[in-house]
Amino acid sequence: WVLYPGADFRNIKIMAQGAVWTANTKPDFYVDKDVKATNAAGETVVFHNLGGEEPDISAFNRIGNSASTDHADFWNTCFGIRKFLDPNTALIYSSNPWCDIRYAEILLNYCEAYAESGHGDAATAKRVLNDIRHRAAFTDNIEPTLENVLHERAVELALEGDQSYTLHRRREYLNNRSGYIARKHTLLPVLDLRDGADNPKYIFPRVNLYHGDVQFYPTGLNTNLVDYYGTIPDHVKNRLTPNPSQQ
Repeated sequence: WVLYPGADFRNIKIMAQGAVWTANTKPDFYVDKDVKATNAAGETVVFHNLGGEEPDISAFNRIGNSASTDHADFWNTCFGIRKFLDPNTALIYSSNPWCDIRYAEILLNYCEAYAESGHGDAATAKRVLNDIRHRAAFTDNIEPTLENVLHERAVELALEGDQSYTLHRRREYLNNRSGYIARKHTLLPVLDLRDGADNPKYIFPRVNLYHGDVQFYPTGLNTNLVDYYGTIPDHVKNRLTPNPSQQ
């Protein structure tokens, strides 16, 4: 279900990393360059710092090329969603069906509503929450507290595009205090060649997320509560009251 560095997909090995670390050089994150390492035969082998040798198959294709405004052509973390892709060929438009709302999400919605409101049936909330866990091979039972429900939601719906919406919905994206400074981080795959070019392995240091790195936001990121509200198109023409973000 997941694309990751070293995975095989459509008969191609996914070459993806945010840096290369050799015995003689420290990793240079998010930099488009070639890195040289020595194999057991004493030969020099060249690795591309950002993935494949060709820019079009690198993990961070357009980094450094208007990347502060156009993030569509490279990954955030070198992990991607495979389950929505055609396994045989790349398509601009796909007719592959998938469940946009799974039954597990319906149960999690119920549990969250119960945890927030105290209304509903406590036994039902606990049972369905643990039904989800048991299906995933957990054998213990947990209580339907808000903390537990949100954790189960994050892991159950991981890589399905839900987390960002949940954070926005709960006013928890970055922070919930206007003016509070924060910074996003990510676990970035780094190709570790310190044992030589014949023994590559991946390590995952915690680094600044490129989109919010210090070169773009030196003082960090902040969230204003009105940013949680989108805009209403043509609100004047349609005689609608604009959202706070438009005022």
